[in-house]
Amino acid sequence: MKKLSLSILLSLSVLAATFLVLELAARILVERPQTITIEDLESDVPSGGKQTIETRRFADRALYVKTPTGLRLKTNAHVVVRNHAVSKRDIEITTNSHGFRHAELGEKTEDEFRILVLGDSITFGGSVNQDETYPARIGRHLEDRPPSFLDGKNIQVVNAGIGSIDLQNEFAVLMDKGLDVEPDVVLVGLYLNDANASLYLKVTRLPSLLQRSRFLGFVANRFDVLRARYRSAGEVADTDYQLERKEFLKRNRSAEVDWSTDERGFNMLISVAFKDWGYAWSDAYWEKVQEILELMQEASQSEGFELVVLLFPVAQQVHAEILKDEPQRKFEALMQDLEIEHLSLLPALREKYRRDRANVFFDQCHPTVEGNDFVGQEVAAFLARTLECRRGRCA
Repeated sequence: MKKLSLSILLSLSVLAATFLVLELAARILVERPQTITIEDLESDVPSGGKQTIETRRFADRALYVKTPTGLRLKTNAHVVVRNHAVSKRDIEITTNSHGFRHAELGEKTEDEFRILVLGDSITFGGSVNQDETYPARIGRHLEDRPPSFLDGKNIQVVNAGIGSIDLQNEFAVLMDKGLDVEPDVVLVGLYLNDANASLYLKVTRLPSLLQRSRFLGFVANRFDVLRARYRSAGEVADTDYQLERKEFLKRNRSAEVDWSTDERGFNMLISVAFKDWGYAWSDAYWEKVQEILELMQEASQSEGFELVVLLFPVAQQVHAEILKDEPQRKFEALMQDLEIEHLSLLPALREKYRRDRANVFFDQCHPTVEGNDFVGQEVAAFLARTLECRRGRCA
């Protein structure tokens, strides 16, 4: 019995020593993960419903709830992300009672002009602070140089963006909560993968006692990555992406050459990214977009708001020396056909990049603070011109 006790004690000591070595190695070799602190401001829990987790991926998932009509943000929540996985900054996110990233909205007054912005993670702007998102910058630039019909108006630009949702889900957001805002304008921030079915993957959360371990956090996050890959691999056969990709490659020559200067190289890039932004090079993408935009158009007519659609490019389109703008041309044709006010941001972003060679993207699509400000300025100027003309006040 004594020997058994000593054997167990020795085994536990070896395990503890091994864990300490692994933990030390993780703290030296593994980058410090982002830490997300979420406080439910409506919670009756004495701690205020506060919880803290560490994760390297899916930074904002802990803020999301799954509903019958898709992903939504928790209402009346306050989130602090330390060392954000994309921007490497400390980010604060606050939601109001609608679950929108905006200050609380009361009953609409006569002197208010409200713009509701729908979109995915580009619009939500989880990599930057609230006042650094492009919807916030639209509001700031409109206030600085308001069109004449908005002189003296209280302009509210409401960020209703939610990361990882598609256009159909954005329409659901509009109908579920967006119309309660009584928007004068609904601005849709469309991206090249917004016709894709949205995926939802909850991040693995370690028990609170284990969250301080860098090693266990690394293992848990690797599990999330593998789970995401497994899910994606299982869904490919159930989509039309592969067929559309084959059709694209039949029509377009591709090769492993420089994508920034050779169209064949860019075509290869598109084919690799076909399950994401490359899908916008297919007619199927725009057929799905048209179905939802027609529904939004019907809502605009029945509810009395003006519908405006933006199209965000992928960063490679901005940075390439060659112009690969087939999605933008399909977008232009569709918007003309539907008679929807619209703005493609590719020309302005390419012109800016040619002028100063400054990269305004964190990754393939999410704008930096500078990028959001530039987009906000462009969109504010476009809205001012467009809305003035709609009222017969064109310059």
